[in-house]
Amino acid sequence: RQTRKSRRALPWRGEPARAQATMMRPSLLLLLPLLAASFQRPAPVTPAPPAGPLAASPDRGMGGLPRRLLRKITPREEVVPRFPKDPSSPCACGSGKSFDRCCRRLLSGFDEALTPVELLRSRYTAYAYRVPAYIKKTTYPANRVMKKDGDKWTDEILEFMDSYRFLGLEVGTDKAAGAGVTYVTFTVLVEVVERPVQGLVTLVEFTEEGVFRRSGAVWTYDGDASTLLSVERRQKSTKMGRAGWVPPPEVQL
Repeated sequence: RQTRKSRRALPWRGEPARAQATMMRPSLLLLLPLLAASFQRPAPVTPAPPAGPLAASPDRGMGGLPRRLLRKITPREEVVPRFPKDPSSPCACGSGKSFDRCCRRLLSGFDEALTPVELLRSRYTAYAYRVPAYIKKTTYPANRVMKKDGDKWTDEILEFMDSYRFLGLEVGTDKAAGAGVTYVTFTVLVEVVERPVQGLVTLVEFTEEGVFRRSGAVWTYDGDASTLLSVERRQKSTKMGRAGWVPPPEVQL
């Protein structure tokens, strides 16, 4: 019988294994550089900039594609309207018609407003339903805001739309003031989007005399010539549903 100590010393148990491991080490070392080279990424190839009028410049991206156009197709620029799920529901402008038969055709670009009051109602609906493109489209071209950067102006309109809940529009008198110019008095009631403080939310009501100008058959809103007549604030209780007037501070809308 072989003892445990003698079995350890047998050459066919321990020695061949050590020899085999020793013979494999050089082969592994030779394979390591090949394995490392197989995992290396190829160096990026930078295409040559186009020549001529579409050559790359600081105000262009992707060669000849203007950077402004690139910003318009990024996810940040996607604007999601707040259209009602049911188009047959009453339109936000307060005309008494359904949204499908009132302002929807104007906001979708299928029709143009035929009167200043119709344009006023459709612009209010665009604010309520978060459609900044219609606000920009129906603004008088000579207004100061038309000189702003398009993306910056869109962000400002969206900020205003997201800061208030539009609760109602009341159209007052309208009067013509020459060829293609009409003054319309209207009142808008909005609620400030904020967490209730001691069960109260802030309502803002402002009255304006808006100026609408016609160019051909298209009416636009002239904000520079319009006059803000009054601004009032009131606190509304979220529990009792009643509103009480408070002295209004200065409000910038």
